[in-house]
Amino acid sequence: MKQTKKNIINRIGIFIFLCMFHGFEAFNGNKRLKRGTAEPRYFAYRSPRRGVISIFCLLGMLFVFTSMDILSQKVVIKKRPPLELRYIANEGVMLSSGKQKVLVDALFSKPHPNYNAPAKEILKKILAGQPPFDNVTLVLVTHNHGDHFEAPLAAKFLANQPGAFLAAPADAVAALKESAKDWQKIQKRVVSLDLKAGETTGINIKGISVNVFCTLHSGDRETPTNLMYLVDLQGWRIFHEGDSDGHLETFKKFKLGKESIDLALVHFWFPLDADGSRIIQEVLRPEHTGLIHLPKRLESDAPNKINMVRKHYKDIFLLLPGTAPKIYR
Repeated sequence: MKQTKKNIINRIGIFIFLCMFHGFEAFNGNKRLKRGTAEPRYFAYRSPRRGVISIFCLLGMLFVFTSMDILSQKVVIKKRPPLELRYIANEGVMLSSGKQKVLVDALFSKPHPNYNAPAKEILKKILAGQPPFDNVTLVLVTHNHGDHFEAPLAAKFLANQPGAFLAAPADAVAALKESAKDWQKIQKRVVSLDLKAGETTGINIKGISVNVFCTLHSGDRETPTNLMYLVDLQGWRIFHEGDSDGHLETFKKFKLGKESIDLALVHFWFPLDADGSRIIQEVLRPEHTGLIHLPKRLESDAPNKINMVRKHYKDIFLLLPGTAPKIYR
């Protein structure tokens, strides 16, 4: 079982107390025996030397047990399966680790004047559940905009994939319910997240833990509702920003950097903006940063601009059409 640092410290304290108590009884018992005020059967140790040996034995046991806990922690961390990031289009990605797969903002098809939609052959595989998009566990929707989510496609996907769940803002779920041909068959696998800006919640779907943070949409708009997700996938922690308001104070309020983040997916302009760069460097502090929602007109120019700030980040990259899957170990 995975042990926390607090558990280990508590065990150490308990063992030290037992060692002190055991040693005290041994010495005190020996002293009382000499005075004739105690019976021998109550004390196993008849000399100070044996009392010392007893203490060292217990300390040895303490070392062994706590070492086993610490080593087991390291084994748990090393055993997590690789994480794969597969880019689909715009902000759409698939995250997979072990047997778990999560799609985020990947179910849309209508061409947008500024942003790419999923390729037809890719979308066909997603809807049909063909490899590598087979056995998807969870679909996450950040907000109800056509370049992130199409309700009819989501309804079709859920009908074709009876093992998949979907979590989305309440307004997106309302659109899904309206467009679904047989809502009764899929509604049990749909999670409606009815939050207001500044509110948070958490869900757990088939062992995938997700923290949800509600923000204003980019441009400080109240509609559509935007949700940011922090996904725990087989021990990997992945953050997806959606179309947040991009304000530093918003991210600080949610205390997103409280625990380590392995991969953060944020707007392409974050590292080029004063607030955005501080969000990455001071709040999220991810090991890897993927830049999403890049307009078509900037695809040729953006790489040069990102290269100018690359030295300020551990690992930062643009997600462009044709980007090969990235695997983290």
